[in-house]
Amino acid sequence: VVNDPERRKKFKQFVNTDENQERQEMIEFVDMRGQLRPANWPADGQPQTNWEAPKSDIFANSEKKWVTVGKTSDFPKNAAGAILYGETQLAVFNNEQRGEWHCTQNMCPHKQAFVLSQGMIGDVNGTAKVACPLHKKNFDLESGAEIGGDLQIITFPVKVQGDDVLVELPNVAEVDAILGTNGLRVEKSDCINLAEDAIKVQLAAERKKKKMSSTILMAKLSEDDLE
Repeated sequence: VVNDPERRKKFKQFVNTDENQERQEMIEFVDMRGQLRPANWPADGQPQTNWEAPKSDIFANSEKKWVTVGKTSDFPKNAAGAILYGETQLAVFNNEQRGEWHCTQNMCPHKQAFVLSQGMIGDVNGTAKVACPLHKKNFDLESGAEIGGDLQIITFPVKVQGDDVLVELPNVAEVDAILGTNGLRVEKSDCINLAEDAIKVQLAAERKKKKMSSTILMAKLSEDDLE
C-alpha cells in the first residue's frame, strides 16, 4: 500500500486533498494518569450536544459555485467519502443503488462527531438516508431532516459531469463560519451529571455495605472457631 498511490488513496482522510485534520482539532484530549484520551461526550441536553442548524436556508442568498471535489471512482459505491472545504468537513455520498449523489455536513449534530461519511446509507419508505455510525441517528440525505427526530443537517446540491463530481457551495468563509471544524470542536465538559453521580453514590454505598457484612461474618466465624 505504501508504494502504491492508488491503494494509498483509499486511506486518505479526505478524498480531495492530502491535508489532514488532527484528532485534537475535532475533540479535546485530557490527561488521565499520564495518558491522553478524548474528553467524555457531554450528556444529552448539555452544551455541545444536539447542535441546531439554522432554521432557514442559511446560504439561500449566498453566491455559489460548482466545486470539483473528486472523480466518481474516488467515492465508494453505496457509501461516502469525506472532503475538506476550507476548514469544513463534508460528506459526499455515492448512492449507486438509487443512481443518486448527495452531500451533507460530515458532523453529526447529536454529539458533534465528524463521522457521517462513515455511516451506512439506506432507504426508509422511499427516502434515501444515512445512519450515524455512533448512535444510529438517521438523516434524510435530500432535506437533511432527522428521520423520527428533531435534529437537522445541512445539505448541498451535487452533480456529475463525465467522471467529475461537483458540489455547489458558497464561498469558503461563509461555510466555515457555520460548519468549520474549529468552531465545532468538542471540549471537556465540567457540567455535573446528577443522575449519573447519584447512581455512582448508590453503588459505592452498596459495595461498602457488602464489605461490612462480609467483615462481620468473618469475625463471627472466627469467634465460633475459638469456642
